[in-house]
Amino acid sequence: MQSPLPEQLPLLDLTERIREPEVMEVWSLAGFDPANLEHRQRVLALYPPTGRRTMYGFEHDGVVLATCGVGQTENGITVHQMATRPEYRRRGLGRKLIEAIVAKLDPATVRCGTDAPNDKFYSACGFVCESEGIPPSGIERFRCTLTRRQ
Repeated sequence: MQSPLPEQLPLLDLTERIREPEVMEVWSLAGFDPANLEHRQRVLALYPPTGRRTMYGFEHDGVVLATCGVGQTENGITVHQMATRPEYRRRGLGRKLIEAIVAKLDPATVRCGTDAPNDKFYSACGFVCESEGIPPSGIERFRCTLTRRQ
């Protein structure tokens, strides 16, 4: 039985823990094939010590609930590896995580690339999503942008 989630969860910087199985299990859900070890290694290289991204997330009672990788850009941030543990989906954790990251970093813009049907999530969070077409994978790609200030 899952314990009830508190209304407020503290935003955690999980960057130093990105290789821990509990953390990796969640962020790897954002990939097209979570079991693809080669892809995982490419993603890990984007985080310290070799890369510059930061991994944020929520944890409750020792369980990592949701993760979101963030890259800094000249005028904002780019969201990567946004994922929620399956048994905790549809509880607003993704939205709360985006909101907490935006509150902490105060970017002018937030951007991400995503596949259908995930564009619906970003649209519900206030992003404007534009189709980039359908690549060979057959799944439509979207570029989503949340503009907070010019």
